[in-house]
Amino acid sequence: MDLAPLKPLQDRLEHHPVYAAVSDLPTLRVFMEHHVYSVWDFMSLLKALQQHAAPAAVPWLPGGNGPVQRFINEIVWQEESDEVPADGGVQYLSHFEMYLAAMREVGAEVSAVESFLDLVRSEGIQSGLQSGVAPAPANEFMRGTFAVLDEGAPYAVAASFA
Repeated sequence: MDLAPLKPLQDRLEHHPVYAAVSDLPTLRVFMEHHVYSVWDFMSLLKALQQHAAPAAVPWLPGGNGPVQRFINEIVWQEESDEVPADGGVQYLSHFEMYLAAMREVGAEVSAVESFLDLVRSEGIQSGLQSGVAPAPANEFMRGTFAVLDEGAPYAVAASFA
C-alpha cells in the first residue's frame, strides 16, 4: 500500500497548533480537562461501530464480514483493556482510565468528568449533556457525536470515528 498520499496529512498533524499552545503545566491541565470528554466520546463511536459490525447477541449467530469484525474487535480490545505496567506486573485499563490517571498525575481536575459520567450512568446521555458539567466546547463536541449516533447510519459513525 502506497502511504505517500498520507504524508501531507501526517505533516499537518505533527505541526498542529495545539503543540505550541500547550506549553506549560497549567495549560496542559486545562487542555486535558476538556480533551478527556473526546477520549470518552471516542469509545461511544467505537462501541457503535462494534454493535453494527460485530454485534453481541444471545443466541450468537454466524455471519458478517470477518475481517471487519476482527479489525473492530481488536480496536475495542486495545481501547478497553490495554496493558499498563504496575508494581512489577501488568494491569489492564481502558485508554480512558489511563487518561484519567495521567490527568491525576499532572494535577488536572477529574471531578467534573466523573460527575458527568455518573449522570450519564444514572440518567442517560441527554441528562449528562444538559447538565452543564462538561466545558461548553466539549459538550458541543459530544452533542455532535451523539447526534450522529442517534441517526444510526454506520457510514456516518465510521466517518466520525476516523
